[in-house]
Amino acid sequence: MTPDQAARTMLDLFASVGATAFDITITSREGEKIRFRRGASRDNLRCVMPAELRAAAERQHNVIVRPHGRGVVFIQLDDLDGEALERVREVAFLALQTSPGNFQAWLA
Repeated sequence: MTPDQAARTMLDLFASVGATAFDITITSREGEKIRFRRGASRDNLRCVMPAELRAAAERQHNVIVRPHGRGVVFIQLDDLDGEALERVREVAFLALQTSPGNFQAWLA
């Protein structure tokens, strides 16, 4: 799966559990905030995300996406090892490997 396809799949997964808007933060490699956008729609992000990801890769920036929706709370569990991921896998709607042996899980 290409990065563009993975990003679109993730947006669709968030929408499937109630996300209706997304906040986008672009940060430098050092963690400095470069840009912030509040309340982007899934359809808009599906269109602009390929260019955002390419630009971020070229500039060594991070793209952080925070979902929001009415009546739903999103919880991001980060820096999980394989054992911790297995303990939450049943209740997570999304799990991904962020680096070797390091995982992230999302609950809604």
